[in-house]
Amino acid sequence: MGLGENSLLPIADCGILGRQRCLRVFAGRVLLLASLLCVAAEASFAQDGTSRRDDLTRGGPREQPATTEPEGIVYRTQITGDAPSEVISTFQSISALITMKERLPRTRGILRRRLREDEARLVTILRSEGYYDERIESSIEEDAEGNGLLVTLDIETGKVFELKAYEVTYSPKEEPAPPVIPLSDLNLKLDQPALAADITAAEGLLLRSLRNSGYAFPKITKKRYIVDHATTGLRAEVTVDPGPEVTLGDLTITGLTSVHEDYIRRLVNWPAGTKFDQSQIQRVRAALVRSGLFDGVTVKAADKADADGSVPVTAELQERPQRSVGAFIGFSTDELGKGGVFWEHRNLFGNAERLRAELAGSFIRQSASLSLRKPEFPIEGGALLGRVEVAQETGDAFEGETAIASLGYEQRFSDVLTGSGGVDFEYNDFDERPDDEVGKTQTFSFPFALTFDNRDDVLNPTKGIRARGGVEPAISSSEDDVASFVTNSLTLSGYQSFFEGDRLILAGRIGVAGIYGAEREEIPASQRLYAGGAGSVRGYALRSLGPLDDDDDPLGGRSLIEINLETRIKVTETIGVVPFLDGGGVSGDELENFSDRFRWGAGLGLRYFTPVGPLRLDVAVPLNKRETDDEFQFYISLGQAF
Repeated sequence: MGLGENSLLPIADCGILGRQRCLRVFAGRVLLLASLLCVAAEASFAQDGTSRRDDLTRGGPREQPATTEPEGIVYRTQITGDAPSEVISTFQSISALITMKERLPRTRGILRRRLREDEARLVTILRSEGYYDERIESSIEEDAEGNGLLVTLDIETGKVFELKAYEVTYSPKEEPAPPVIPLSDLNLKLDQPALAADITAAEGLLLRSLRNSGYAFPKITKKRYIVDHATTGLRAEVTVDPGPEVTLGDLTITGLTSVHEDYIRRLVNWPAGTKFDQSQIQRVRAALVRSGLFDGVTVKAADKADADGSVPVTAELQERPQRSVGAFIGFSTDELGKGGVFWEHRNLFGNAERLRAELAGSFIRQSASLSLRKPEFPIEGGALLGRVEVAQETGDAFEGETAIASLGYEQRFSDVLTGSGGVDFEYNDFDERPDDEVGKTQTFSFPFALTFDNRDDVLNPTKGIRARGGVEPAISSSEDDVASFVTNSLTLSGYQSFFEGDRLILAGRIGVAGIYGAEREEIPASQRLYAGGAGSVRGYALRSLGPLDDDDDPLGGRSLIEINLETRIKVTETIGVVPFLDGGGVSGDELENFSDRFRWGAGLGLRYFTPVGPLRLDVAVPLNKRETDDEFQFYISLGQAF
């Protein structure tokens, strides 16, 4: 008798054992198997709180009461001593005792291990703040409040240590000798707090300085940081192997398909044969990215120098699609819906020429334009600019048709400084008004401007400034007269970020302008100065500030001032709020006290941060409104107000 052909373990084989012995063995194995089955069943039922006995005697499974005893040691952490608040805050964010409090340790040994790990973290944090004579005492005791155990960390920081010396030794010595790197280049100062982060960062700055000074392969071979407790000072000794002095080798460019290589070489102006300079590689990469022609840009030097002592450099490029079609849209109380479509070619003739055709419109202005930009012409950093536009205007300030043609030149002197100049022709056919003797006009103007811009982002700046000064002589002719005048303007914007993650940004802008040489009536309406609207003084209608005619339509002026102040608060990674205050005024005279014409507007904005820039919704009210002003204005667009 057996379990069948598929059985893995027969209970007994009576052909080999005697009958009685076979029966005893059989019975024993049956009892053993039954016991194992009972144990398995009991373990199974224990998992869900029921037992077979409950099922048989009480007619079904019974729910067991949930245990109230915690599965582990309950504790709380207490920090005492004189540690600064920033040290405690940093420690609390990474402490195992605090961050893992909900995962109760099963034994005191595990709790002690967390404590020892936290002591090491505290030492690291204190050293980063310049405390090298710290004392940390810890204990685990019964909590007097009856909440399990009390873990105490008592911290005495001692004095802040100062950096007394930072010595750099080159070994082996090279000829010519590597340059002496000043401490200012390493962002270090003697007799200042010896912050571990600054000292560690100095190592990277030291190597970078050498890479910018002809040494492509430096490395730190030894470093010692000696703490003198008697003088509360720290002495740093760093040994550097500078490697050989080398030069920049040939630049190899790969990945081009439609962009001409000679244009790229003209764009980057590679200084082959000069002393190795890592910043030149970074400059080339920035220029290639700025061109807008590539989705991927990698510029890297070879791992070793060639036999002639030069280091080859390779630029690996991935071209982006050169044609695109897009659309834009916005909304404001003044213009209601506004938007447009455009077509753009970013590499028209293979040298990054950018041709853009655009149709734009709102309830007060419709336009069609065509613009061309030819970069790096005729020299590095230069660009030739051309543009034509026709427009229909139906606003309160002027109404009629406009045609514009312009030819200009832009020169980039550095990454932050740009100059521009050119000639513009504008033809206007505006409806005449009682206070406006100018109708059809032809105006030639010659705008020149200088711009300094070190902002970190054009659409959403968090730091830096932008300053632009311009002068624009012009001569205008109408059916009855010829007038000449000059427009001067100056605009300054500044941005300052506070707190980690740019949680708070203060932004400010001031702009002034004046027109000299002609009376207001002699100046075409489109050439006058106006204030009010989304990019000016919010809370007031577009171009509405300043003198008004008998129908309360704006006449424009010859002098202007605008002030904008914003507090940009980032609530989450994608949502921000912006309280703001704007002010401005326009006068019909060249220079005037704006006290009786200056208008203030205030409001609140909402920002939704997208990958291409913040989506802006602003609602503003006039603070010293006139009878002609609306109760409020609102604006929707992409990008910050300024």
